[in-house]
Parts: sequence; C-alpha cells; structure tokens
Amino acid sequence: MNPFSESESRDVQAGLEAQVLLDTPFFAKLLKDLSFEIAVQMLETAPDDPQGRERLYYKHQGLQAIEAELTARVALKDSIVAQLQTEPAEQESDTY
Repeated sequence: MNPFSESESRDVQAGLEAQVLLDTPFFAKLLKDLSFEIAVQMLETAPDDPQGRERLYYKHQGLQAIEAELTARVALKDSIVAQLQTEPAEQESDTY
C-alpha cells in the first residue's frame, strides 16, 4: 500500500528527481560556470548598454530560480517523508 496521496507521490518523485540533478557534479558545475560567464559578460558590458546588463541580470536570476526551485522540491520531498516517518511514532505513543 502506498502511504502517500497521489499529490504527495508526485511531490516525492519530483523531489527525488531534483535531488539527482542537484547531486550531479556536471549539473552543479554547469550552473556555476554559467553564472561565472554571466558575471564576466556583465563586467564586459559597456556602461551605456543598460539593456544588455538587464538581459544578463535576468539570465542570472533565471539560473538562480532554477536552482531554488530544485532545492524547494527536495525540501518538500524531505518534509513529506519526515511527516510520514513521525506519524507512526505518534500513533504508537497515542495507544499507550
């Protein structure tokens, strides 16, 4: 029997998949390298090119949003699993 609701199962699966991505050295290096490249491009952007700087800023924000979303999905998965693990212990203590 699956102890999770359908929604929880989806959230746990998404969290597991997000954790795989975050734990993959290539993916972590890719995020770091892209962030560094954007920073270098920002430094090389002409001061009279605010649109170019803005474009790079939003590109960097997008990378950070991806990492934050993956981290949030892992945290949600961890929360669901932790709640499931504490529920049986709480039920046992209620029966005594």
